[in-house]
Amino acid sequence: MFLALAAWAFWPVPAHAAAEPPPDSPCRLCHVESQEVVTLPSGESLTVTVDLPMLVNSAHGAAAANPVYCTSCHVSRDRYFYPHASNPAQNYAAFVAELTQSCQGCHYPHLPFHDAEQMEQPPTCVDCHGSHDIARVEEMGTAMPPRCLACHTDRTPAWAAKFATPRPGLGQGAEGYAGSTRCNGCHDDIYFTWHATLHAQLIHNPATDPNALLGDFGQADPNRAFERDTVAFIIGNRWRQVYLTWAADASSVDTPVDASVEITGAEPLLPDAVISASSGTTLPETTAQAVTQTAESMERPPAGEAQASAEQLVLLPAEWSITRQAWEPIHGDGVAGAKWLPACGSCHVTGLNTAAWGFTEFGVGCESCHGPAAAHAENPQAVKPYKQVDDQVCGACHSRGTSPEGLPYPATYRPGDNLVDHFTFVQDPAFVWPDGSARRNHQQYMDWRLGNEMAEELHCTSCHRVHDPGVDPAQLQKPLNDLCVECHNEQRALVRHTPFHEQAMRQRAFLCSDCHMPEFAGDGETLYLHTHSFLQPNPQGSIDHGGLAAMPNACNRCHTAPADPAWAAQTVSFALLQATPSSSSFFGPGPTPTSPPPPTPVPSVGKPAEVDLTEPSLALRWSLFGALGLIVVGIGWFVYLILRTRGPSHV
Repeated sequence: MFLALAAWAFWPVPAHAAAEPPPDSPCRLCHVESQEVVTLPSGESLTVTVDLPMLVNSAHGAAAANPVYCTSCHVSRDRYFYPHASNPAQNYAAFVAELTQSCQGCHYPHLPFHDAEQMEQPPTCVDCHGSHDIARVEEMGTAMPPRCLACHTDRTPAWAAKFATPRPGLGQGAEGYAGSTRCNGCHDDIYFTWHATLHAQLIHNPATDPNALLGDFGQADPNRAFERDTVAFIIGNRWRQVYLTWAADASSVDTPVDASVEITGAEPLLPDAVISASSGTTLPETTAQAVTQTAESMERPPAGEAQASAEQLVLLPAEWSITRQAWEPIHGDGVAGAKWLPACGSCHVTGLNTAAWGFTEFGVGCESCHGPAAAHAENPQAVKPYKQVDDQVCGACHSRGTSPEGLPYPATYRPGDNLVDHFTFVQDPAFVWPDGSARRNHQQYMDWRLGNEMAEELHCTSCHRVHDPGVDPAQLQKPLNDLCVECHNEQRALVRHTPFHEQAMRQRAFLCSDCHMPEFAGDGETLYLHTHSFLQPNPQGSIDHGGLAAMPNACNRCHTAPADPAWAAQTVSFALLQATPSSSSFFGPGPTPTSPPPPTPVPSVGKPAEVDLTEPSLALRWSLFGALGLIVVGIGWFVYLILRTRGPSHV
């Protein structure tokens, strides 16, 4: 008998017997063909018919990697046993709200673009994502806009498509990257303020954002051997603009491709009005088709030009200096006709894949600073993004050097890594001044770590905002002088901190950066970027390193007649001699006074008195500490028992 049972237990099960029907097979038998309509107490009607092919092919269907069955969402047993009990929902909104509770059993709750506290009836999961036709993440760009217009009836299909379309890149991006639009699902407040920053607005497509093209193409210049129509993408919008075009052989601009290739770059996706919602509106079929066509045209290049790859993007020979309002030969990180991604791609795109030369997103997106987020988006509770205050994250792009792979950027660096394991900083005199400070762009982090005493306590984010534009073009936390005197309050009165400048202060506003962060870096002949080394003012350094041409200083940036570092050094020395040695002086406190000698012991007279070394209140103090400790332990044990009794929580 035992042998027979063992043979039956381990005998192979026939394939037809092993393939059990899905648990919602009885549901499908009725709801696929039923034409029954349920009328709610509110008078609203619901059809019980289910489009089976749509359900099967949706993100929750049987064809999905992790199928979701009918009874996973319709969970009330007394409701899905047949005959069904009457639905307790009084109206459609209540019915949908109950289904939303089922969604949150698996998905992290979120409500992007909408302020639920200010809305009488905020949208639910079903309103935005549907019920039996749940779209996959990569389909959201075309699936979401029609559902937006179901509530926003005063909007156009183009508005809805632009509002919901992701910020795509080109080709196949690096593994694990989801794109900033995916972050927008839960962090929409940060997403929209970040969207106005220099990082997010780094790259523009002139085909869809013509106002971003700042270069004066009516200004004749021998450096500019191309016209406006050749520009495919624009890099920069504050100091200078560099331009990209398509090259047919991916190595030269001699045979450019038509620059009208329609691939959406880092364009603003902000809505142009406050969002409100009310459910219950049905979108006409013609409008739904228009939305789909608009979204598709925004995401993909036209037919016949769909093979344009990221490697075909090359640098054009001239750039526009916004500060000088003039054309200049391209300089900096690349040469005319060079492939853009190998030359400077990692710091201008998000999720760069150096094996296939594709990327997830144009511009500096959320994952550039927080690391690949696809796993976090799938399971927000278990997988957390990188969110430490780490200057190396900024330094990955605001530095210059070479990676082990020979690239001019740390392509393999991910937030949380040690940057020097992926990058060797440049020491070439063409890129650094003799004192080590930067003379070219993208080297602020190298300046910051150049013997800076504040680097241990302050960080890039102590002065600069990263999730919103801040108060000036540099995205500062506060106006510059207000920011500095938060720590350097004794220098608040600049007229005392900067001697001999009283009359000059009546003519112009002085900034702390004029002396301590002069503009020593740039590209080409123009120096327009502030040094972050805090080694200035130092006219003696100009003398030691061979003059102003070899090593500029803060004083002679203004005092150019005469531009004599010896005069500047002598003036600073004289000011130091005249300074009052007090904590409130403009050069800080004077020398520390010598400590007084120890007191002379008094000779004892007679028998020394007995001294009780026990502090009267010490025993009482320790008793109180002990009692408080016991109370804390008791509360902790009580909480532990409650959690253990309740069992695992289903978020």
